[in-house]
Amino acid sequence: MGEQLMEPEKVYDKTRPIASYRRRRVKIRSDQQEPPPSPSAEPQEQPYLVRTTNHDDSTGSDDDSSESEEEHSAPPVDVSDMCLLPSPSLLPSFRTHVAYYIWSGTERGVLKCHSHISKLLSWKIDTDVEDRSWKSLFKKSGLLWVRSCSYKTPSKNLIAAFVERWHPETNSFHFPFGEMTITLDDVHCLTGLSVVGLPVQSNRLECTPGDKDVMNLLGIGKRQIKKAVGGKRGSSIKLPWLRKTYMKNMTSEDENDVLYAARAYVMYTFGCSIFADKSGDRVPTAWLEYLEDMGGIHEYAWGAATLAYLYRQLGLASRFKTAQMAGYLTLLEAWIYEHFPSLRPPRNMDFQSPKPLSLRWAPEGHCGATLTRVKITLGRHVSSNTSRRTPNAHV
Repeated sequence: MGEQLMEPEKVYDKTRPIASYRRRRVKIRSDQQEPPPSPSAEPQEQPYLVRTTNHDDSTGSDDDSSESEEEHSAPPVDVSDMCLLPSPSLLPSFRTHVAYYIWSGTERGVLKCHSHISKLLSWKIDTDVEDRSWKSLFKKSGLLWVRSCSYKTPSKNLIAAFVERWHPETNSFHFPFGEMTITLDDVHCLTGLSVVGLPVQSNRLECTPGDKDVMNLLGIGKRQIKKAVGGKRGSSIKLPWLRKTYMKNMTSEDENDVLYAARAYVMYTFGCSIFADKSGDRVPTAWLEYLEDMGGIHEYAWGAATLAYLYRQLGLASRFKTAQMAGYLTLLEAWIYEHFPSLRPPRNMDFQSPKPLSLRWAPEGHCGATLTRVKITLGRHVSSNTSRRTPNAHV
């Protein structure tokens, strides 16, 4: 019997529904030989069944607050409705992602967005104070624009719609036409924060200063420190206490009082805006280490630290069981307004360059759309961009 001719096996291009075009695997030609799989390795050609299980994921926990947090329970998924997906080697935490549950027909709802800009504005400041006081110290830090360019009320529906497309593995939003993310240039243009300078190192933030260091940097005694740092959160200071204690010292004639008040106001700004957490009334004492030399505070890249912190908060909020989100939400909102024209609020007619671009929009008092409406508008924008872009286009 003659030798039978074997038809070459068809090899298909393996694509994933979330990964961008440049992350897709290249189609294997028939003249190339694929290395044989190891006996213990699971063949990658075989898809797996997506099941709803509770996995312990490091990106799903929040260390910012030890208080009990409202969580969404993961509903069971019928076995007959399970989706057949390729191996999640590119996005290993996808099974705890909110997009996975939406795929299964379960909506999470709107996130509770923590924004404390109204508390920051409650610290009354005399704008007519001369530069010899705290204003010169704070202006050098590059944080002066945070107070004026921040949005008082975040658009929770808009934020929730974009969180569903965020993946911490790539630190980017995933769209059919590719990936988009917030860059350092965006941070500087939108908020005015410096992105060039000394790094804000995370290992220094893990070391909590002692009571004596806090007393020396803020000029307080033992009785006062018990009121400010006492309780379960020994590594943080109460924001209301900072405002009540130091707001009256902003116009003091004593240089030491002005220095203590300037440190307290920077700490208050951190806790209410760029490094806001879910507690709403605390700020870590570890930030005081960067404020020991107020004359050199402007040398740090606070914009880069703000972006890294927002990346972390977006990763946490992308988990289905997470019901709250913190971070500098003004940065996220302003970035959306700049890149997605169909989602923009009314323009601020008083805007003048070279102010931060976040002041170009006036979302305050604007009646935002519902979550469903935002998703529909975003879907139309994405579809129109997908049809105009080539597969190799980079965003």
